[in-house]
Amino acid sequence: MFKKLILAVVVVFLLWSALDFVVHKQLLAKDYEAKKELWRGPDAIMENALHVVRFVFVLCFVALYACAKAEKSVASAVKYGFLYGLGVAVWISFGTYATMPIELNMAITWAAGILVSSILGGLATGLIFGKCCCCKEEK
Repeated sequence: MFKKLILAVVVVFLLWSALDFVVHKQLLAKDYEAKKELWRGPDAIMENALHVVRFVFVLCFVALYACAKAEKSVASAVKYGFLYGLGVAVWISFGTYATMPIELNMAITWAAGILVSSILGGLATGLIFGKCCCCKEEK
C-alpha cells in the first residue's frame, strides 16, 4: 500500500499543480489584476511555499482516503473527492467571499476549480489504489 500511496501523492500533486495553473494563471488572471491591491505582486509570490502547501494538502487528501475503513474502488474514490472538494470549496471560496472584497465570479471559479480538482484527484487516487480493502495487508 505504501507504493500506491506515494504514487497517488505524486500523480495528484502534478494534476493539482496543472489545474491550479489553469484556474489561477489563465481563468482568473484578469480578476486578480482587477483586485491587485489584495494580493502579492507576481514577483512577491512565494512559489516554493505554495508547492509545500499543495504537497501537504495532497498528502492529507490521499492519506485520508488510504486510511478510510471503506472498501477501495474508483467509485468510492470519486465520491470521496466530491465530498472533500465540496467541503473545501465552500469553506475557502465562499468564506473568502464573505470576508474579502472579491467578486462572486471569483469565488464561484475558485469553488469550481477546487471541486473539479478534488473529483479528478479522487479519480486518480481510486485508479491507483484499485479495488481492494487496504485495511488488510496486501500480499
